[in-house]
Amino acid sequence: MSGKQTGYRVEYANSSRAKCKGPKPCSGTSIQKEELRFGTLVDFRGATSFAWRHWGCVTPKILQKMKEMFSDPSDLNGYDDLKAEDQERIQKALEEGHVADEDIPNSARKKEGEEDKPKKRATKRKAASDDEGEEEVAEKPKKSHSTQAKVTCSPSPPRLLESSLPTLTTAVEPLSDHSETSHSPFARFHCRLCQADMCNDPTATMCGHLFCYRCITESVIRTPRCPTCATPTLLYCLFRLDLSA
Repeated sequence: MSGKQTGYRVEYANSSRAKCKGPKPCSGTSIQKEELRFGTLVDFRGATSFAWRHWGCVTPKILQKMKEMFSDPSDLNGYDDLKAEDQERIQKALEEGHVADEDIPNSARKKEGEEDKPKKRATKRKAASDDEGEEEVAEKPKKSHSTQAKVTCSPSPPRLLESSLPTLTTAVEPLSDHSETSHSPFARFHCRLCQADMCNDPTATMCGHLFCYRCITESVIRTPRCPTCATPTLLYCLFRLDLSA
């Protein structure tokens, strides 16, 4: 082994087992036997060895470091053991700052259409402010996790109610807040919603208050409570009265 120990070495590969440690796309390809290769001394867990690459894969940065380390190519480890034409190749590369194009292996050349594509940078859409002219990032409306159910009430009671409400055929003495001194013979059938003295199709609640059928059904649909005493009331808890008995 000739030359000084500079951390770099050139030699002819003694087998085809070594893999190129140069830049892509040549990285990992085989260095053929008797091919000129360039080694960089590395330390792995206290053991030193060379990481090899094709001579054509030596970068301008490495050549610059070599020029800073020694002034004469003969100081490069292994240089004196090379053929004269290979010594000239190394000397020329040091002078020009890069290896000759013909020294670059085919495995290190990118194929047509494989040039590095510039990465697309994500851009945010900005909206110009009308007053100040400043650019502001448009904010997306936040989704609400809770949804409010919309309740719509029918303006008139469903037709199904006419057949679904129970009918009392016996005489009923309704509870009334109306004064017993009223002179109207129908005062006790007074509707507490429309104020009619005689309910139209009298309908009673479980709490004993009388209303017109249409008045109480519309009221319960809107608010399920008795309009008079606020007792909870549902449609199936209403009773239509048959006064013909």
